[in-house]
Amino acid sequence: MFQIEGTILLSLLSAAIGAAGFWIARKKDNTEQGQSSGVLMSDIGYLKSSMDTINKKLDRQDERNIRIEERLSRDEESTKQSHKRIDALERRVEGLEKEE
Repeated sequence: MFQIEGTILLSLLSAAIGAAGFWIARKKDNTEQGQSSGVLMSDIGYLKSSMDTINKKLDRQDERNIRIEERLSRDEESTKQSHKRIDALERRVEGLEKEE
């Protein structure tokens, strides 16, 4: 009878140790997953912050490009007017040269 009780007790003790081992390993896995998840969330936050910074820089660059395009347009118009005046002067000079 003692042998049967000992076997049952040993079986129960083995089951308890196995369950405790499973619980400890599961808790360790959850901790590692939590740490890994925390690192990923931190990295995602860093990437989001970097993207926000890049978007702000792109917006500022777009504004600069618009100002440069406006200046270029004014310069092109000014150049066009200058060429018209130069052409008019050349025609006057040619007209004067023909009169001589």
